[in-house]
Amino acid sequence: MKQALIYILKKYEKLIFLILSLLLGILILSHIVDYQALLSQGDHGRDFYAFERTLKGDLPYIDYWWVYGPLMPYYFALFLKIFGITMKSVLIGKVFLVLLSSIFFYATISLFATPVMAFLATGWLFLFSPDFFFTYNHTGGFTMIFAIIYFLCRFLK
Repeated sequence: MKQALIYILKKYEKLIFLILSLLLGILILSHIVDYQALLSQGDHGRDFYAFERTLKGDLPYIDYWWVYGPLMPYYFALFLKIFGITMKSVLIGKVFLVLLSSIFFYATISLFATPVMAFLATGWLFLFSPDFFFTYNHTGGFTMIFAIIYFLCRFLK
């Protein structure tokens, strides 16, 4: 029985530490969903306006001015649709992107290190990663960069 448990733990070690990393991230990031200390009135107002206009069916670049890629207004409009038109909905979407980027970060580190080291590195990322608070679009960009790095490292390995 003990050997079977050890075998299962060894076999699913990466998955276990990935789940632990996500739980740690949810614990660390849970305060972000209720309150955002720094607001850039120009950028956040424009972002919220774009997300709500997209929710109503308007198109970026055609129906309203938008400087970034077209994906993020649709992404955050989805969260406005699910959770209501509040800042909390956008913050939930942002936390989801941070958790998704941490999955790619964990997966990249676990290609070259033990799952325990990948867990510790992901915990460090949650605690000390810089947040570009001016706009919510950059969180999607960080997620995309982490995904590209993961797939590039996986290809090279």
